[in-house]
Amino acid sequence: QQYNQRFAARPVRRLRLGDFHEIVMGVAPHLSDDGPEGLRGDRWEGDEGRPSMAEACRLVDGLMRACAPTRDEVHVAVCSLVRNHALSLAKQTAAAYPGVLRARPEFEHPPLFHAVRNFGRGAIEWLLGEGESLSEPASLDCGGDSVLSYAHDCGSGSAEWLLEHHPNCARVPNAPEQHAVAVRIVEQSLRE
Repeated sequence: QQYNQRFAARPVRRLRLGDFHEIVMGVAPHLSDDGPEGLRGDRWEGDEGRPSMAEACRLVDGLMRACAPTRDEVHVAVCSLVRNHALSLAKQTAAAYPGVLRARPEFEHPPLFHAVRNFGRGAIEWLLGEGESLSEPASLDCGGDSVLSYAHDCGSGSAEWLLEHHPNCARVPNAPEQHAVAVRIVEQSLRE
């Protein structure tokens, strides 16, 4: 509540200070803590001019209060954080908005697609633990790919890792043709 000089009350009015996604992504590239290289969350601790992971987490908390993002905006931001290997920030942002991973804004891939795009192993495992499905296809607006066929098309190395560590990603009901092609190519690559 906020009160005027006559002590009349009303709910606090918050002005949006900017676009949540754009501001968060201004911070994220400096805070990678996921990916095939095995980067750690304290990678930037002590580096001059760069925030620590703890400082970045406090900043994201403040941004969520100041920018008042919608559920769709938070979903898009989490996907961008996952894609840019900022796993700690993605987890923190998603935890502040329970169920946001299941939001499916139009023209947005499911979060697992972002994790495999640049091969974020930690993000893949986290998203699977949060209930995301390896058999969920992208919407037709996004091309209708499966997670495995999208990973194969990206060429990040995540398709081979997925098939080796999560073989159930090959079993997708009503899979598009590109999925079957990707499974054949990746299985052949693993045999060689």
